[in-house]
Amino acid sequence: MQRLVFPLLLILSLSLILLACGQVEEIEYRLIVKIHGQGEVAPAVDFFKKASTITFDIQPARGWEFSHWAGKNLNDLRNLDGEWYLFMDSDKELLAYFKELAMLIKN
Repeated sequence: MQRLVFPLLLILSLSLILLACGQVEEIEYRLIVKIHGQGEVAPAVDFFKKASTITFDIQPARGWEFSHWAGKNLNDLRNLDGEWYLFMDSDKELLAYFKELAMLIKN
C-alpha cells in the first residue's frame, strides 16, 4: 500500500505546483476622473483590467454642459461619434470640465 501512496502523493503535489504556476496575476490599472463644474462622469474612480477599453457616460447637471477634457492622460482619450473611449494600459488621471449655460432672459 505504501508503494502506491507515495507516487500518488508525488503526482498530486506536482499537479498542484503546475496549477499554481499556471495562474497569472491579472494586472489592473486605476482610473481617476476629477470633475470641474457641475456634472458627473462614469466611471469616475475604479480599477480596470489591463488592455480594457472604457466608455464614459457624461451627464451635465441641469443648466450645465460638458466642455472639455484635461489632465496628464488627455492624449489617451479617443472620441468616436460623440462617445469618449480610453484604453487602459497604465494608471490614468483625467479632468472633466463642465461649463454653466448662459441664461436667456426674455422681456
